[in-house]
Amino acid sequence: MADPAVKEKLAAQGATLIGDEPEHFRSFIADETKKWAKVIKDAGVETAK
Repeated sequence: MADPAVKEKLAAQGATLIGDEPEHFRSFIADETKKWAKVIKDAGVETAK
């Protein structure tokens, strides 16, 4: 991910690179999970039965 050409290609596809360590990525995923779980709960979304 340090290659500027790779970053440019990903950016052109709408990707946003974050973090530089696996722990940072884990933290990001945990935060996103909490955030979107709240949105889903507040919206009253239910799973298909």
